[in-house]
Amino acid sequence: MQIEEIHPQLDGGFQYLLGMGKGYCRKVVVDVDKHGSRKARTLTEGIPESLRRQDEQDALDEISSLEDDDSYWY
Repeated sequence: MQIEEIHPQLDGGFQYLLGMGKGYCRKVVVDVDKHGSRKARTLTEGIPESLRRQDEQDALDEISSLEDDDSYWY
């Protein structure tokens, strides 16, 4: 898993693009609003539902741990 892009949003939140899997070929976007609520969605089409759900959960876990790590931001 690799965070490829981070985009600040006008509403005060962030949008993260993560590459998943071998070669980071599967893409997942995690939207985080200004209150810290997180939502993941898969951009890659044609992958099995179970893999899609796992990628989205892994991406949410990664962003949660990243945002909770104060040393990352300072």
